[in-house]
Amino acid sequence: SEFVKGAASAKMFIDADQGVEYWLDDISLQPVDDQTWKTQANKRIDELRKRDVQIVLEGDGTEDVLIELVQKTHSFPFGTMIVADQLNDCKVNNVDSEYCKFTKDNFNWVVDNYKMKWKYMEKEKDVWNTEIQD
Repeated sequence: SEFVKGAASAKMFIDADQGVEYWLDDISLQPVDDQTWKTQANKRIDELRKRDVQIVLEGDGTEDVLIELVQKTHSFPFGTMIVADQLNDCKVNNVDSEYCKFTKDNFNWVVDNYKMKWKYMEKEKDVWNTEIQD
C-alpha cells in the first residue's frame, strides 16, 4: 500500500550519541486523508472540550435579550513550543514583549524548543545544566 503522497515505504531516522540504544516496540502507519482527520478531530473537540450551558433569565422583557459570552479561561491544556530565552527576558526585565504577550494570552502549557532536551541538559555524563530551565 502507499504511505505518503505515493510513497511505497517509509523510513525513520534517529540521531543519537554513540552507545545509545533505542528499542522500538511497535509502529503503525495508517493513511488518513485530510477530511477524515478533520472530522475525527472535530468529534474529539465536541466530546472533550465543549459543554452545554443553560442560562435562565427571569423577569419582564427577557424574551428579546441578546447575550454575548466570552470565555476568559479554560482548563483544557493548549500548548506550544517556545524560545525560553525570550520568555526569560520578559520575566527578568519585567516587561512583556509581543512574543510573551501572545504566548501568555493563547497558551497555558509550554515546552522549550531545545533546552529541555537531554543532549542540552546533560552534555557531559552526570553534569546537569538546568540554569535556564529553572
